[in-house]
Amino acid sequence: VQGDTASAFVASLLAFYRGIPCAHVEAGLRSGDMSSPFPEEFNRCAVSLTARWHFAPTESAAANLKAENVRGQVHVVGNTCIDAALAVAAKNLPSSEILVAAVPELAASKGNVVLVTAHRRENFGEGIQSIISAVHQLATRHSELLFVWPVHPNPNVRDTVHQELAGLDNMRLLEPLSYNDLLQVLRHAVIALSDSGGIQEEAPSFACPVLVLRDKTERPEAIAAGCNVLVGTDTSKIIDVRVHDPVKKRAYLDDHQFQGLAGVVTQQAIVAGNPASLLQKSRRLSKHAPRRLVLRRRVFGWDHRRLGQDALGKQSVGHQRFEERKFVSFRQPLGGKIRTTPE
Repeated sequence: VQGDTASAFVASLLAFYRGIPCAHVEAGLRSGDMSSPFPEEFNRCAVSLTARWHFAPTESAAANLKAENVRGQVHVVGNTCIDAALAVAAKNLPSSEILVAAVPELAASKGNVVLVTAHRRENFGEGIQSIISAVHQLATRHSELLFVWPVHPNPNVRDTVHQELAGLDNMRLLEPLSYNDLLQVLRHAVIALSDSGGIQEEAPSFACPVLVLRDKTERPEAIAAGCNVLVGTDTSKIIDVRVHDPVKKRAYLDDHQFQGLAGVVTQQAIVAGNPASLLQKSRRLSKHAPRRLVLRRRVFGWDHRRLGQDALGKQSVGHQRFEERKFVSFRQPLGGKIRTTPE
């Protein structure tokens, strides 16, 4: 099972009832608060109670699991979320006709796109109102920026967002985007404002810093690396925060094994635990797997470091963009333009 969804929790519970070994991918993420994010924090903690294999994306996630004394094996394998994002981006798929029609300026944009998303239940009510107020003030103050907000269909979010922001010239309120379209927006974005867990990881992979619209996060690595800033939902903090030039931004990708290898390492760990049956099965599956990226027939013979560079050929471009990208502050300088901080 992957992640912290209700389906992951229920699947792990049913596997436990039936005596079926369960592997948990993206294991060990912890905010330390069962109410934030809700109910995802409970779901992932519950999966950890029953899993036989715990595949943690980072060393800190693995440390959380070891501190909880979980049963089974804990492996640090890298981040499947970032692997998937870079793999899809490497295909250079075109934007959908829906996105092109909704945001025709996107293709020609040059560092002036701001991505906004908000959907967390704990932000419903006062929290979403504060976020909307901040976005409204920023959009009004910075007419040179294009704000792109794929609006969550939950009426607690959708109705309020459209009521408050629909009339702004530089605001594009969209239906939920496909995964490729979301990555297209991230590739053009200069900054993102989001309470999403996935975007906290995906955006820095495309050299896009994130103002995290939450009080707590289970993904602290990008914040520690200086790529993201935890701002909560306070309007003044969102507007005034400065996105610092992160000294260790490249280390966010390098040090946490985001090298396109999570699938490979996960497969090898499971095979090592069941050398007879699962090895045969994995070989059968690998005959039909895509030749690119992770599951290839010769997967066990590949050098991991080289695979990370070659199979995800465009990842090095992402690293270069981190080094070249300027980071933004929404604080208004004297010249009336948005302030940038070069590396």
